[in-house]
Amino acid sequence: MKPLASAKVAGAIASALISSSAFATSVFINEFHYDNDGGDVDEFIEIVAPEGTDLTDYSVVLYNGNNGAAYLTETLSGTVASLGDGMGSYVINLPTNGIQNGAPDGLALVDSNGQLIQFLSYEGSFTAVGGAADGITSVDIGIEETASTEIGMSLQLTGEGSEYDDFTWHANNQTPGAANQGQTFNFTVTPFINEIHYDNDGGDINELVEIAGSANTDLSGYTLVFYNGNGGSDYATESLSGVIPNLNDSGFGVLAFEKSGIQNGSPDGIALVGPDGTVIQFLSYEGELTATSGAANGLTSIDIGVSETTSTEVGLSLQLGGEGRQYSDFTWNAPASATAGAVNLTQVFGTSSDTDDGDSGSDDDGNDAPGIIPEGMFINEFHYDNDGGDENEFVEIAGPAGADLSTVSLVLYNGNGGTSYKTVTFTGTLPDEGNGYGTAAMLVSGIQNGAPDGLALVVDVDVVEFLSYEGVMTATNGPASGLTSTDILVSETGTALSTQSLQRVGEGNQRCSFIFAGPADASMGSINAGQLFTQEDDAQCSDIDDGSDDNQDDLVIGLCGDSATLISDVQGDSFVTPLNGQRVVIEAAVTAVLDGGSFFVQEEPSDQDSNPLTSEGIAVYAPDVSVSTGQIVRLLGTAEEYYEQTQLSDIEANLACGSNTTLATSMWLPVENALAFEALEGMLISNSQTLYVTQNYNYGEFGELGVAPSRLYQPTQIALPGSDEAFALASANALSQMLIDDTGSGDAVSAYYVPDDGFTADNSARSGMQVSNIEGVLGYAFNWYRVYQTKSPTTVNTNPREAAPAISAKDLTIAGFNVLNLFNGDGNGGDFPTARGATTADEYARQLDKIVSALVVINADILGLMEIENDGFGSDSAIAQLVDALNSAMGEGTYAYIDASSVANNNGAVGTDEIVVGILHKPATVSVNEAPRVLYSSNSPSDDEGVLFVDTKNRPSLAQQFIHLASGETFVVNVNHFKSKGSSCGTGDDDYETGQGNCNKTRTRAATAVATWLEAEYPDTPVILLGDLNSYAKEDPITVLNDYGYSDAAATVIGELAYSYTFDGQLGTLDYLMTNALASEWLFDATEWHINADEPAVLDYNTEDNGDLFTNSLLYRASDHDPVIATFTMPSETMAGDWDSDGDIDMIDLQRLSMAIASNQDMDDSFDLNNDGLINIFDVMMLRNMCTNTGCAIN
Repeated sequence: MKPLASAKVAGAIASALISSSAFATSVFINEFHYDNDGGDVDEFIEIVAPEGTDLTDYSVVLYNGNNGAAYLTETLSGTVASLGDGMGSYVINLPTNGIQNGAPDGLALVDSNGQLIQFLSYEGSFTAVGGAADGITSVDIGIEETASTEIGMSLQLTGEGSEYDDFTWHANNQTPGAANQGQTFNFTVTPFINEIHYDNDGGDINELVEIAGSANTDLSGYTLVFYNGNGGSDYATESLSGVIPNLNDSGFGVLAFEKSGIQNGSPDGIALVGPDGTVIQFLSYEGELTATSGAANGLTSIDIGVSETTSTEVGLSLQLGGEGRQYSDFTWNAPASATAGAVNLTQVFGTSSDTDDGDSGSDDDGNDAPGIIPEGMFINEFHYDNDGGDENEFVEIAGPAGADLSTVSLVLYNGNGGTSYKTVTFTGTLPDEGNGYGTAAMLVSGIQNGAPDGLALVVDVDVVEFLSYEGVMTATNGPASGLTSTDILVSETGTALSTQSLQRVGEGNQRCSFIFAGPADASMGSINAGQLFTQEDDAQCSDIDDGSDDNQDDLVIGLCGDSATLISDVQGDSFVTPLNGQRVVIEAAVTAVLDGGSFFVQEEPSDQDSNPLTSEGIAVYAPDVSVSTGQIVRLLGTAEEYYEQTQLSDIEANLACGSNTTLATSMWLPVENALAFEALEGMLISNSQTLYVTQNYNYGEFGELGVAPSRLYQPTQIALPGSDEAFALASANALSQMLIDDTGSGDAVSAYYVPDDGFTADNSARSGMQVSNIEGVLGYAFNWYRVYQTKSPTTVNTNPREAAPAISAKDLTIAGFNVLNLFNGDGNGGDFPTARGATTADEYARQLDKIVSALVVINADILGLMEIENDGFGSDSAIAQLVDALNSAMGEGTYAYIDASSVANNNGAVGTDEIVVGILHKPATVSVNEAPRVLYSSNSPSDDEGVLFVDTKNRPSLAQQFIHLASGETFVVNVNHFKSKGSSCGTGDDDYETGQGNCNKTRTRAATAVATWLEAEYPDTPVILLGDLNSYAKEDPITVLNDYGYSDAAATVIGELAYSYTFDGQLGTLDYLMTNALASEWLFDATEWHINADEPAVLDYNTEDNGDLFTNSLLYRASDHDPVIATFTMPSETMAGDWDSDGDIDMIDLQRLSMAIASNQDMDDSFDLNNDGLINIFDVMMLRNMCTNTGCAIN
């Protein structure tokens, strides 16, 4: 459960650390003076850093070379003073004789985290003892001062550049607080992530990451590494290229890189990595994560503090705003109109925002602007709606002639949520169309049609005017964020002509001298009819409405019962509070108290409004306020959106105002739309439906359960990807499901509330369980609406555990089992934790026990395994030890494994992945025929695009031919584990348009390759193809296999309701046992044994979050995928000479054949056993030699 507290967001690019004898750092010691003729005077040390750098808590430590010990530490405080050209300085003045005189001595520069940046010395080198430079040998700068050095001299760096190693040390006239003699700064900004888009309403499109930096920076060699917060592993790497352009002659620019398949957070992250492999940034969204692989391995990300969701409008992005030169000068803003390849909406490259205003290095006359500063401009005319399809939509601005439009933009806002949806920029200057004033117009297609919508005129980053039509709205992002619009009070309603517009009329030269009228004949690009510009105008226009109460600073809590802001006004009728960032006073009853300092309050009935779209409840984060359920409280705090949940935080004052019992509002699933959830956010709700648990993965760790009116299926399990049916099902699923949550904070579960008789390893909370009588407060966190339950629901176990798979036995049983990263360390109890799977030997032992228990019950004749460690086939291998454990449980020799070392291609391993597929079999039932065969890239079929099966994206496919001993039939078992949906394979491979996910093309081509390969390798042979194909039943890879004649055994027997896996509360088959046409003739029965997918993850083999209550060796939750099992009826072959057809040849068969010959009976030619054309005594003698029983005894 996510806490409701506001996150404190920080971001900075880490300083480069010490590196042998050179320091590639942009924060460095630039000049110092320590010795001169006579008593040493005016001693100082100068530090330089990129302009705007805050050196608070940095320090300079002075070291004595005689004993290596520190003798003085100077702690810095504040921001560097600008030197121009992007650099600044910080001067430490020391007393007379404050710095020791060498032979040698030294000084170390240390950052605010205590990390050493530089350790320099003069008059020789030495090794520091203690302090930040402990054990480090100093770097001698190579020059020195002496007792004859003239007063006013110093040691200083000269040269051109922006980092320490760009310069060399020289002696010269001292210049503390200024650039040194012969020193030119040419500051190059370390590239940084400037804009991100990863999630939007519907299938995610136009996903991107934008990099900003100094103009002309070549990004070749830089990479972006994308990280999954669930486990911390990297899932994609994007190599960058191109040269950063010079935008607006600022010396800075951006390059945007499209990247489909960026994962959707909670959390996920992105690392920007330099050409030398150094991680420049490691950012994340929707929380922090620690990387466990790749370039950022071991690093913890910095949460940017803003995020996108599945309801974020198409066309928006997360982007930095502010003014400056480097990453730390800017802050991340909520979703706004994307500006890929251009400067962000509220971003100005140039002087750091931490420096004083000024000419910033411009010419002395200050006339840097190409034209008149664009003041006095306003929106003059626009057209947005007409009869039929909207045509000729445009916006016109007006103002003083000659005004420079290069910094002018127009941001369009959607009144449903207050977010921006488009930005257009103007160019050129305003013409003189009369009395020194003129207009400029721009065609803008797609202007939204009101009720209300708005448009903001922006100069640089300042909003000049924020207008709306068909109502008033408050912007929630972009440059107008927090501002309330001015309704122009006229509108176009769909009946206007495409040649008409809304336009200002009146006389004067200021916006408030004109009023909007229309629709009237458009005058796009010229002064409106009814409008006269004059050179004189005494009108005093008021400031634009910032959406706040003019008395905000004077707001006090008042007394109980005084007027207060209604919660319905705070919540508004959409997804975002219209009072974002404003201080408000509310008075309401406490409905639920959560751990971690959060609680919910709800208006008393007399204060509730009649609008069904506005919620009457709200979350409060107040860790210092003690409340109890039923108490009426009066609170003064700030309204905000915290990860998309409206809450009150920064509580300044509170009063207890009595008590009240709040009645729960009834709600029903499915809801009509997402706003129906939002209209109840923060309110006490009840649900009396019979619901079913749809997901329980996080129940053990976070106390969360998903519920819906029925079990839900993945859309592409039921319907063709991209079909109307699939999209409709996806929408229906989203509106049918919500979470029940406990009131604990984070992973501290307050209480397990289902089943009724307690949750233990032996009494599971399985998906499919019936749940009713839900009551609690509806909140929103981690992309889910959730009920923080205030009383435990009622449960009925409608999906009990099965002790054994429900399947009819027959001649041959084959099963597939994903063993969830079964890694055995070094095979001798050591080498834990492993790359995947168990972290200790105890965990491995428990994992092995669980898997063996399940396999013993399945008792298959052939087992196909997925996700077993790819460590070869020796006695210490994972597959060998699994067989040893099975045989220990079932009897020596019961199982053997297929040793594929003869076809291994990686030092005894099959393929290069950490995991591999494998095959076990019972030698008493089947015999191995021929060596195993493996599909690699090297023997893959190809098409016009190249090989179909690529080793770097696929785990090798393993095939083994067997002979069924009882029937003599030959057949092939083929085991596969296709590429997962969890990591991106790149543009053109990932499929987000139709919902098939990452790497769909890779899986589809692998399916084609496997089917083609099997057909060529084993013609006219029954084939059983099984494995974790990571594709739902209607997706392209399964369609390909169906087209090649393979049928899914579970779908054939069970039908559309088959499933082996659950994700996000939706069921589907990722695991298959398929038969070609010949093997399908043998299929008798099939099932999926639901021992894993329906069980909470806390019951698996891990110990980190399980505790004594859930640690177990039961077969349930042995994996996360359910095993798939099928039985087969093998053809019975008539035995030659078996007269009585009882399956053997004995004395009875000899007697019957002898009697038939003696009585001259007609007999089948098959009894001509010696093939001489006659049936006589010689055939009886031949038959005796064919007896199957010793001495031809009768059984």
